[in-house]
Amino acid sequence: MILKHVDFEVPGFGELATGPAVAPDYQQAIADLAPIADWQLEEVAGTTLADSTGSHDLQLSGGYSLGVDGPASAPGSSAVFFSGGSADATGAVIPASTPLPFSVVFWAQQDASAVSGSIIGQHSTSESGSLLILMGATGQLLFSIGSLFFLTTGSIDQTWRHVVLTHDGLGTVSWYIDGAIDNTVSGTAFSVADVPFALGQQTFAGAFAMLDSVSVLPSALTSGQVSHLFALAKAWPSHLAGN
Repeated sequence: MILKHVDFEVPGFGELATGPAVAPDYQQAIADLAPIADWQLEEVAGTTLADSTGSHDLQLSGGYSLGVDGPASAPGSSAVFFSGGSADATGAVIPASTPLPFSVVFWAQQDASAVSGSIIGQHSTSESGSLLILMGATGQLLFSIGSLFFLTTGSIDQTWRHVVLTHDGLGTVSWYIDGAIDNTVSGTAFSVADVPFALGQQTFAGAFAMLDSVSVLPSALTSGQVSHLFALAKAWPSHLAGN
């Protein structure tokens, strides 16, 4: 029997004992976190945005465009441009009724028109605990629920940014932009209203903005998890839209 020895040599680092492992991709990393919902937003036609978990498909209406250029550089990466329209679920997605941890993970880009308004929410004017994520004219993001109004210090400009909002279930809320902590605040724990979730316009006017790869997770991501997700997305851009 003849055994063939195969060398794996990396320039500048010498020879490896074994071949390199296959790196995980962004969408697999999201799936491993057991998302409540995950919209990859690859659609180029129709009025439905599919949830990869099969639980919370969204129905489009109003002003929107499908198949716009997403944050990934590879062909086929697409996103949704909201221009006053919305994509609505039939019920709540963010854990509702009792204070529970969650994270909202998404990519966002401000439109050149700088029209401000909501981009993500679980909101009703008649319900306490109605939650909104809004984009201001300057690109700052605002998290609003009850008496809490919590801004990012950084801005979402006309470049794609990876954004994570976390709530630990005990009253601490944090913003992350491009894998790094942006702002954090601690206060009274809150419950989210048990009302339908939506992207884009809510009962509050919607921002003109692009969104891609929106996920709702049942835990508050750690800073290490956030930076890991961003690193995967930057290292493997073709996987961001599931290519």
